[in-house]
Amino acid sequence: MKGLLLWLWRAHTADTSTTLVALNRGCVETNPLLKRLPTPALVGVKTGVTVGFTVYFGRKDTPTKGDKIAVGIAAGLPTVAAILNTRNLPRCRKG
Repeated sequence: MKGLLLWLWRAHTADTSTTLVALNRGCVETNPLLKRLPTPALVGVKTGVTVGFTVYFGRKDTPTKGDKIAVGIAAGLPTVAAILNTRNLPRCRKG
């Protein structure tokens, strides 16, 4: 479970970083929770809440298989988002 939680932290860090870089380069956000042009603070709050919620429920003494699957999904989604952000960076245009 510790490995999944570490992956979760790394995935959200990569997603947040690539989101902020993309916004700075003129891209728009497509996550409906963040709206089209979120502030860096809003991106950080979303990441903090998501990671905090997942870590809180993932730190059980005896996590079940369902817990591990849920944390794996929670880590997998921002991994995909970071990859897509990185692929879309060349299409961003400032101005």
